[in-house]
Amino acid sequence: MKKLLLLCGVALILSGCAIKGDFKLGINSDKNVDFGITLAYDDELIEALMSMGSTDETSEVTEYTDEQKWEFVDTLFVSEDGSSPESLGFTGERYQEEDYKGYTYTKNVGDIDSITADDASFNLTSDYLEISESKLFAKNGDNYVSKITFTPAEETEGYQIESNITFTVTLPNKPISHTVDSVSEVG
Repeated sequence: MKKLLLLCGVALILSGCAIKGDFKLGINSDKNVDFGITLAYDDELIEALMSMGSTDETSEVTEYTDEQKWEFVDTLFVSEDGSSPESLGFTGERYQEEDYKGYTYTKNVGDIDSITADDASFNLTSDYLEISESKLFAKNGDNYVSKITFTPAEETEGYQIESNITFTVTLPNKPISHTVDSVSEVG
């Protein structure tokens, strides 16, 4: 996970590159919770990261094959100790859309009460791989309250990265209150 966060930080110093992330949390009527995440990098970012790690010191621009890019992307989702989202109970599959390559990982984390504590908060930037051990909700009577935050890395002056990060929560009932940007027609 540290490797992934480092890459997000490195991505901020690269100009014209893009990353997309889609976090999904679904709470079913039987109180089971499903979590999913899609992280993908555009080809320009992948090539820049590959070039940064290259030992070839020629000024010649290297052209990477699609297979080489996928091999590199595969390494982005494995931590230094060799653990991967799969080793943490996630199911993964490759994600490709236009010039983006990455993975979608999903996991059923069990009953909502198993991820509930008296004072719960969840930070998407650091807690998502350990979601089974994280406490996402606090119970208030018959209601569940969540303090989910996302803290994007700070942009470095003079450098840009296009990022598209979404977080979607699907509930079995309409929320009593919220501070989100939008709510679907069905609540």
